Amino acid sequence: MKRIITIYILIILILNFVINNNTLAEDENFQTRNDPPENYTPPEITFIAPQQGVPLSSLESIVVEVIDLENDVESVTFYYSSDNKTWERIDTKTKPDKENIYQTIWNTEKMFNGEYYIKVIAIDKFGYSAEITEGPFEITQGIEKTKIPIEDGGGGNITNETENDKDEEKGFLPGFEVMIILLSIFIVLVLSSKHRKEFF
Repeated sequence: MKRIITIYILIILILNFVINNNTLAEDENFQTRNDPPENYTPPEITFIAPQQGVPLSSLESIVVEVIDLENDVESVTFYYSSDNKTWERIDTKTKPDKENIYQTIWNTEKMFNGEYYIKVIAIDKFGYSAEITEGPFEITQGIEKTKIPIEDGGGGNITNETENDKDEEKGFLPGFEVMIILLSIFIVLVLSSKHRKEFF
């Protein structure tokens, strides 16, 4: 009986380790927000291109101006969405192409034809952010919806990013927790079987 109790305690410890390990993996990119200086001004974004009402070209330039009085912008990330709700990353820039100007190229040939929105988020070193959303923009030189989309969504990024892809980026293998649980149950059954044999 003591052996079974010990096994159950071991299983609980294993599961606790797996859960905590996943939490750390999810938070590994977390940045601590420092207190900003007095009279701090968060970044401001002005959308420059593309222009609404004009169909997007096959290789469309997305251009924004990010003004930050402290000059402490750490990243500017470009996203797209077909419903203005679910967003996919196009590209991230850590340095301006020229003074206060951030630009990326979106390959719309590998997107389904239709309307899309563009969002840009700028983050400074204090962890504060500014964002702007523009659209809809029309893609007419992309893929017809009867065809299968190509995996590259522009800027060298995967458009159809699944939850498993995101987990793998964090160093988490899908189904790992299930494997640990099944292995633990198997160990319990084997040891319990041996214990019954010894008892009888």
